Amino acid sequence: MIKGAHLQLVYAEGEAEIQGICSWEILVPLGDAEVTVEYAIRFRPGWNLIRNRIVDFIESWSGAYQETYMIIDTVGVLPEDVAWFSQ
Repeated sequence: MIKGAHLQLVYAEGEAEIQGICSWEILVPLGDAEVTVEYAIRFRPGWNLIRNRIVDFIESWSGAYQETYMIIDTVGVLPEDVAWFSQ
């Protein structure tokens, strides 16, 4: 896992806003860890570009990764260095 972001398009029929910080504890082999997600989303009618940024993460004993700090926000334009892939 690397620090970075992924983008997604979300369609909204009307305006809405999500602001806040959500934190919770998770159990990992070396003890507890805190996961924090910061939300700064403002939906406008139509398509909205949402950015999910991975700011920090930990690696477990099994080699799996767990995000520990993310910021989810709305962006107005595509970043210049965006790389596309489709699922």
